Formats: sequence, structure tokens, C-alpha cells
Amino acid sequence: MNKKESVLDNELYTEVIIKKIVTPYKRIRDRLGIPPSIVAEKLNISLPSLYSYENKNRPIPKDVVRAMDKLYGCQGRLIDYWINNDPSSTYTI
Repeated sequence: MNKKESVLDNELYTEVIIKKIVTPYKRIRDRLGIPPSIVAEKLNISLPSLYSYENKNRPIPKDVVRAMDKLYGCQGRLIDYWINNDPSSTYTI
């Protein structure tokens, strides 16, 4: 199949719904205006790891949740979210 034929594929002309999970980890960082590179540096993790945690593509370790909670000034609320909503929270804090 050449390129011209591939854009004529009927499947391309239907709407697709894409679900995107936006966790409190990302929303809080965005609201505080802290660049992701700074957060990754302060948490001593890689930038791809931060993005993976924020998008729920990878389980977030409890020590990272604790550090995020402290860095963002959440007073334990981010830890509560993690315990109650995140499947990676099978451990107690």
C-alpha cells in the first residue's frame, strides 16, 4: 500500500476517544508552577520517571509520594490520596 492509499483508509475518518488520566501529582505541580525538571531533581528521580508517575504509567514508590507531599506542601493529603486511590499503595506509610 502506498502513502496515498493509506490516508484513504476508512478507519482514519472516524472519531476516536482517548482517555487521559491526570493525577493530583501532576495537577498540584502545575498549580504550583514548578517545572517538572526541578521536581525530578528535588525528588532525585529521572524526568521520565516523574512523567510515568504523574500519568499512572508506573507505580509510584511510597518514598517518592512522601517527598512529593512535603515538596508541594500538601500536609499529608497527597499521601492520603495515594493510600486510597493508587494501586501501588499496597504498603503502609
